[in-house]
Amino acid sequence: MKISIVNLSKFSKINRIVKFSFKRETLSFKKLSNAVIVLSQMVLKRPKIHGYPFIVKIEPTNRCNLRCKECYSNDFENPFPKGFMPVELFRKIIDEMGPYLFVIKLYLWGEPLLNKDIYEMISYARKKNVSISLSSNFHLLDNESADKMVKSGLNHLIVAIDGLTQEIYEKNRIGGNLNRVISNLQLLIDKRKELKSSTPFIEWQYVITKWNEYQINDAEILAKKMGVDKITFIPDGYDTNALNEENKKKYAFLKRKPKQPCYWLWCMSTIQWNGTIIPCCYLQDSYAFSFGNVSEKSFKKIWNDVSYVSARKSFTNKNRNISAGEKGFSVPSVKEWEAYRKNSNLTDTMCHICNYYQVL
Repeated sequence: MKISIVNLSKFSKINRIVKFSFKRETLSFKKLSNAVIVLSQMVLKRPKIHGYPFIVKIEPTNRCNLRCKECYSNDFENPFPKGFMPVELFRKIIDEMGPYLFVIKLYLWGEPLLNKDIYEMISYARKKNVSISLSSNFHLLDNESADKMVKSGLNHLIVAIDGLTQEIYEKNRIGGNLNRVISNLQLLIDKRKELKSSTPFIEWQYVITKWNEYQINDAEILAKKMGVDKITFIPDGYDTNALNEENKKKYAFLKRKPKQPCYWLWCMSTIQWNGTIIPCCYLQDSYAFSFGNVSEKSFKKIWNDVSYVSARKSFTNKNRNISAGEKGFSVPSVKEWEAYRKNSNLTDTMCHICNYYQVL
């Protein structure tokens, strides 16, 4: 079993994703040449891209069975329309983009397993030689669905478990049942063994908080005992101040590094359940941040349309405000985003949402 700590060094996220897809996916000349072309154009700061993104996030649904803190899918606070991506729309996306994709991250704001067509989606993408990564709270599994998950060809499964007692677990995963998740995880591990399959690669993701950090060592022991392939620890919000003195030193390198460039606009894309394309995974308002809809036009046309081109120009010119595009491309600061969620008006259009908001 592997034990890892999230590293936010420059381009670490994209490096991990590409490294994963190289190991677990049959590569093609078309995919490799596309990636080289796209990365070259990012380095050259080209606003128009000849090629496709090689990583895409697709949202099966924005509905969820839990009410986790800090999650925008919380049904009690989220004012945005909810629904499920039709399998026909998913096929349309894969038919166009599949030949260029290394990996699809089949999750966003919501619980993917709520979509009744999720295993059909995975199987379809795998037949197109695209790796699939899925993240779940893992409450929705039985023997039949465990069988479907393994046979679907899913490459990578992330299961979120942030504590080893119900009291600690539900501090973040509100409405969740720890025993059910552990039982479901063991069921899948046993099913994978029964079917003599090497996939999915199972990763236990543990968000560290001041409430659960004393259970870290026990989580490692349990993960190994169960047969989990990897356990990953992520400090809550990358805020090392929430940890005790010993763990502050251990996770010191996780402090924010705000001068890292944003690669999303060149290498990745995000598609919501209704087909709306948004600039990154942190922005879920289809009306305020839509770059186009793949149910209405091809992805290629949207990829080099005015919104994307404007956004790329804004992220490559250090003398311009990040929102200063031809067609009003803008994303809010964290403070203003919170205000926006409460139906307030946005006033600050600078992008301070994640570690990658700086220009290239």
